[in-house]
Amino acid sequence: MNSADVLIVGGGISGCAAAIALRKKGIENVIVLERTKNALIGLGETIPGAVRSLLANWGLSHLTDGHSRSSGSMSAWGSASFETRDAFAEAAGAGWHLDRLRFESDLKKAAISAGVTFYSVAPAQRVTYKEKQDDWYVSIHGTNESISLSSRIIVDATGTTAGFARQQGSHRVKCDELVAVAVWFNDTAISQSRAFTLLETMPYGWWYTSALPGNKRVCILFSDADILRESELLTKGNWFKALAQTDVIKELCIEENMTGTLVKRSAASGFMWPAAGDKWLATGDALYSVDPLSSSGIYNALQTADDAAETIIQMLQGNKEAAMQYGQKHRKRFEQYMAKRFDYYRLEKRWPESSFWRRRYGHITLPPSAIISAPQPGGNKTVGGYLSMQETAYLYSLCTQPATAGDVIRMFMKKYNDVSERLVILTLQELLAKAKPEDADIKTYAKTLL
Repeated sequence: MNSADVLIVGGGISGCAAAIALRKKGIENVIVLERTKNALIGLGETIPGAVRSLLANWGLSHLTDGHSRSSGSMSAWGSASFETRDAFAEAAGAGWHLDRLRFESDLKKAAISAGVTFYSVAPAQRVTYKEKQDDWYVSIHGTNESISLSSRIIVDATGTTAGFARQQGSHRVKCDELVAVAVWFNDTAISQSRAFTLLETMPYGWWYTSALPGNKRVCILFSDADILRESELLTKGNWFKALAQTDVIKELCIEENMTGTLVKRSAASGFMWPAAGDKWLATGDALYSVDPLSSSGIYNALQTADDAAETIIQMLQGNKEAAMQYGQKHRKRFEQYMAKRFDYYRLEKRWPESSFWRRRYGHITLPPSAIISAPQPGGNKTVGGYLSMQETAYLYSLCTQPATAGDVIRMFMKKYNDVSERLVILTLQELLAKAKPEDADIKTYAKTLL
């Protein structure tokens, strides 16, 4: 049986970065368990200049060499006029249009060079985890011979699926149902627009396009799953009809230059809770995922990986509070991200009645004096998309007796004082909005007291 100090489940960017960071911090035995999978083309991987400083901490700043520089973004957000944001004016400088497959490959090579051991797991193989005393025991089944491993700490770097974290009883809180519907194109045009990402908003969502390596271009429609279904925007014909309504992006994405088919992927914001336990923690998208609008997915993957490595050092040294503090720290970071996301989406005011935009404004409409009541206690379910199941159930329980919204919020905050009060109020509003008179669910049962 091979033993490790740390076993990382997931061989993507965050998994490899965590492995490299651990080796740089002196952890001897690091194993990465990676699933063999078909290579996926990235959905327009533009990374900020700040990524280079993270890589430089591990002596890997050269990994951005050879990737196309990004001059910034041009967006019609909040008006029909395009506004240019020059990346060279940013403190960290211009970013890159990333060749995602090459970057991941180079990061894995760097991990191997640093002394990290990789095990590949085929789709047909099954992995089981058992916790015994001070270690985890991992078995890989489905081959002619089983492989057994042991590790003191396990890191979940499996992306939003977060399979290991879910096995530990954690759950993912999804804050929206954003979906990316992407098409790739051959792009032989030589123009200034290749150096910029472009964004245009519509009542049903927003469009994005970016140049990719190898004279390719990706164009993505971002909208909510129910809007895409109801508007039938998941078909090629309707997707291109909607694209034709854009002002500039349609000129760069010509149907005749299309390669492949439409690809649909989740782009929802969300977080895992709990995000860590006594001998495990999550990192990257398994920890929390962000709106592609932020262009910070890869940056977060690298940053949380480095933070995870530092936390693991403390855990191995016997710090019993390190894992809990790590989870709370990143829950707070996610809440700060959500506040910024609300602010940015509110800049687009042209379609206030649109479901897509209204869902992202984060407006508080519930008066503190409104009396609310829930006839029966609620179950353990995430209703509003902003709180964990346990927190949502407790919020519901506070409404089993008539009380003002203000009193309910105050009682909740006494127990969960680290949670954003704004997100608690928004969750309560969601509970009210989704309630139906015939349901035994939380509902407004009296008019606002003036």
